[in-house]
Amino acid sequence: MYRIAGIAAVALAALVFSREFSAYQKRRMGETEGFLSLLTFMRGEINCHLRPVSEWCRDFCDPALERVGFLPALRESCDLSGAYSACEGQLSVTDAERKLLSAFTSSFGHGYREDELKLVDYYCGEMGRAAARCRRDVPRYNRLVRTLCASAAVAAVILLL
Repeated sequence: MYRIAGIAAVALAALVFSREFSAYQKRRMGETEGFLSLLTFMRGEINCHLRPVSEWCRDFCDPALERVGFLPALRESCDLSGAYSACEGQLSVTDAERKLLSAFTSSFGHGYREDELKLVDYYCGEMGRAAARCRRDVPRYNRLVRTLCASAAVAAVILLL
């Protein structure tokens, strides 16, 4: 009886861990894509309209950035750096992407139009590469974790029998 309960517990733990990891990776990809969309939108706003952050931040929406609280904080304060600082602890992005976003949000808004366009173009390219890596890596990581969880569950079942 205990063996069956142990086998069920191990299988359930492997399933839960695998699903949580997949959900984390999905959030990570959504947030990376969301920040890339934001940078692309910002470039258009700077290049075409030259509206301040307080005006264009109401027009942009992204579900992943809404969920982590970045866009609500941005709409409230109209400060990219402050909004990023407010939600940084809730982000699922990698450390490299965190550093990239932190550098961008702290340096944006201190120059003229041409300087801001160059800045946004640079960080848009960097986030584009990060998003491409994320799109490439997430399915591989998910398969790897599923395989490891299934292997660990089978090994535990064999040990329990």
